[in-house]
Amino acid sequence: MKKLTLVFSLFVLSGLSVLFAQAVVISGTVTSSVEGEGPIPGVQVVVKGTTIGTTTDIDGNYSLSVPEGTETLVFHFVGMKTVEEKIEGRTTINVVMEPDVLGIDEVVVTALGITREKKALGYSVTDVSGEELARVKDANIVNTLQGKVAGVQITNASGAVGASSRLLIRGINSFGDNQPLWVIDGTPISNRASGAGQWSGVDYGNDAMDIDPENIESISVLKGANAAALYGSRARNGVVMITTKKGRAREGLGVVFSSHTTFDNVMFLPAYQNDYGQGVNGSEYIFNLRKEAGSIPADMTYQEYAANYGFKYVDGLGGGVFDGVDESWGPRLDVGLLIDQFHGENQPWVSHPDNVKDFFVTGVNSSNNL
Repeated sequence: MKKLTLVFSLFVLSGLSVLFAQAVVISGTVTSSVEGEGPIPGVQVVVKGTTIGTTTDIDGNYSLSVPEGTETLVFHFVGMKTVEEKIEGRTTINVVMEPDVLGIDEVVVTALGITREKKALGYSVTDVSGEELARVKDANIVNTLQGKVAGVQITNASGAVGASSRLLIRGINSFGDNQPLWVIDGTPISNRASGAGQWSGVDYGNDAMDIDPENIESISVLKGANAAALYGSRARNGVVMITTKKGRAREGLGVVFSSHTTFDNVMFLPAYQNDYGQGVNGSEYIFNLRKEAGSIPADMTYQEYAANYGFKYVDGLGGGVFDGVDESWGPRLDVGLLIDQFHGENQPWVSHPDNVKDFFVTGVNSSNNL
């Protein structure tokens, strides 16, 4: 019995020695990089990838027993950047933590150029910096806000260069003008689009596109009815407030130069048919149908039928055979027909599948700012 007890005791002691051999105690002090702040109490010190950890005391000191083979310690503290330290055989690890700017006290520009903390405002506001706007090289400042402000809808009149753009905040609110009021350094402007209508006119763009994005320091988008209290009824649909860059005192000479070039191509074109040309009732099906019905001579060829019944150009105003219509229900193309056209008599009746595509060229837009 005594022998059994002795063997059991030796086994327990050997097991404890193995456990003690597997544990490593690491200690150190955590301080702040900000001058005058000193040690940081309450910092979480955790073995990376595990739940083993501790916190620093009031003097910023910590002591942690970690398993043998542990590689990294992670230091967490609110308001500070997370630090990861490799152990690399050390038993004393001192850490200096740097502040992490969280934007809690973010300052925005409100009416009349007054700056206030965003958390103190009674309405929703989104701020976009000039650096962020400059990343999207678009000549129209409205388009640069695409995808940067929640609740904002931007619509382009067309894909043409210099086309107007419209901005809506939180959708359509009335049957009239639904665009927000634009304010540049305290001066209200209109983002009116000019020229284009449903049936006629030319799109000369919107007024806000005259603003150079390179000259903008920040844009604040004020949402909701409370924004109207700042600028009156004109701001009932919200306000887009622009603060431009201004000169500041600095040492030495400061020169900023930016240049960018963009290329525009047609994204896609409609799928045009290239089987039949201009005219009416010019297909072989109508030709054979009329021969069977006896409305045309039985010995008439398709060439004769196409030139006399399908299409024939005289003046383009209906003086010929269906030369005043714009539908493409005329004779079949690319089958060897010769038909009078606007550029001469008995011209080959052939398709031009690339005529629309060849009308467009690559657009180049260059901008240089100093």
